[in-house]
Amino acid sequence: MNLAIIFKLRTLNIMLSFLLCGLSPNSRPQTLRVLFIGNSYTYSNDMPVIIQGLAASGGDSLDFEMEVPDGASLEEHYKRGSVAIALKEGDWDYIVLQEQSLRPAMPLKQVEKEFFRYGTLLGQQIGQLHPGAKIALFVTWGRWRHTGSLCQLMPSACGYWGSDSLITLRYRMLAERIGARLAPVGPAWRYVQQNHPEIELFNPDAIHPNLEGSYLAACCFYAILFGKDPARLSYNYVLAPEVAALLREVASKVAFRCRDNRDGH
Repeated sequence: MNLAIIFKLRTLNIMLSFLLCGLSPNSRPQTLRVLFIGNSYTYSNDMPVIIQGLAASGGDSLDFEMEVPDGASLEEHYKRGSVAIALKEGDWDYIVLQEQSLRPAMPLKQVEKEFFRYGTLLGQQIGQLHPGAKIALFVTWGRWRHTGSLCQLMPSACGYWGSDSLITLRYRMLAERIGARLAPVGPAWRYVQQNHPEIELFNPDAIHPNLEGSYLAACCFYAILFGKDPARLSYNYVLAPEVAALLREVASKVAFRCRDNRDGH
């Protein structure tokens, strides 16, 4: 086959992968303002600062603020009015919403009352106060060890694999309701657990991210927010170059091919 035709076909395939993910390939330098609404999953290891490092290595820049009290849920954020306050302070390109880790894996009736309800209310508030801002949902991961009400109410979600599948599914459902974009951090973690179990992503509490986990999350966010491929970057943070490169490749596969978002894994 003619080399020019092969090149055109490959370019078309790349374009299609971006379109399927709701992303468009973008090579121009960008400066984005992003407000993160969440809790310790977001601020652990200064994850948004890692995104800044990734962006800078690709010729872009990120200006961000965070509303991230420990253990906060979207319900608590809505009732505190933190979005309304923060939105009045400036213009935002993206608002990132992150729910308390266990709430999306609860029984559906409870998820409707808590996660879907307050995610929708926050989406409406954002739309009213700042219609130009896009919403991105931080799809979190399952925990290795669950205790308490989740195991009692949802035995199938008591371990990592079951809870992780439910969390991804429920974030996808909320995204469809409010027209949000998914930052598929949980699916990227799952890919690593399945294909590279030698790389630890959890810190010793088996709940929060270690440095590798936060770096992988940041790579996913870079792909979603800037619409660019993290695999092309060279910023390794504090990680060994080979580990950082592998995690950037994982984020690229998950964010741009949408493989994990489509099948719920």
